[in-house]
Amino acid sequence: MINATKAAQIFSVDGEFVPTKTSTYLLTNLFLNNKYFDATSQVVIDASNFSTLTSDTQRIFYTDVETGYSGPGYLIYPSTVYSPVNVLNAAVNYMIIENPNNFNIIGYPIKNVGNNDIYVRLKDVDGIGDCNIEVYIDSVFESRSNIVFTGADWEWHKLNSISLSESNIYELGIRLYTDGIAFDQMVINPTVAPSGAVALALTDSPFITAHMGVYNVNNSFKPTTPLYIHDFKTSIDELKQDGWYNFDLNFIDSSLTDDFLKSYALYFSVSGSNSKNFITWERVDADVYSFEPSAYNE
Repeated sequence: MINATKAAQIFSVDGEFVPTKTSTYLLTNLFLNNKYFDATSQVVIDASNFSTLTSDTQRIFYTDVETGYSGPGYLIYPSTVYSPVNVLNAAVNYMIIENPNNFNIIGYPIKNVGNNDIYVRLKDVDGIGDCNIEVYIDSVFESRSNIVFTGADWEWHKLNSISLSESNIYELGIRLYTDGIAFDQMVINPTVAPSGAVALALTDSPFITAHMGVYNVNNSFKPTTPLYIHDFKTSIDELKQDGWYNFDLNFIDSSLTDDFLKSYALYFSVSGSNSKNFITWERVDADVYSFEPSAYNE
């Protein structure tokens, strides 16, 4: 799968149980697989092409609801999430509680000795006006930057620079401290400082991040809106060879629920893929949903 391509497979359980896991057969094609982004010169990273995602009560969600994102999707720390159906079969809005003592660090492995300038492409989805973004190195707090938005479109903003003293692989952690903010791209050590709303061309990524979610579908079996379900795997740790891979299908917050009486779509996408590194979602003879509709969406 190339970076902007998404694959959907329709499924239904007729309310007989709540699905908590899916097993998919993936073919891996990894010719340039590596473990870090080389930041010795400009490197443009898809925010959803992370290596680690640490979430406690502040849940980071991968989605594609907003327009104007650059890759297969973007990340957001949602302030309010929508559950289409609860146990009373009524629409309910749930707040995900913000707790400054808990974390949602998004990790990116990088390597470069010396000063590193960092810019992030963000969107003020909730119209808050400003936000705080924190930077961590190997899970240790480095700095907090206050971002002031100028409008409702995607915007580039500079974070506080960081200095790396040794030629090691470091985990650069980005924490969306303020809810309601979408995160699409990051550029480290840009040749020219980015500005405005335009996304940059992504640098070929050294590894793949594969995402699995669940979407509602319409009467034509086209995926429409996401349920707040997301799991991921990377080619750094897990996606090493062809085989079956399990993805968790639990909601990102325990207050969310669905009766699963309708048809839904498993929604698979890949961040960081290119002509040298990519994944194929393979249909096999044992696939119990082989007669259900499926589709590719670019």
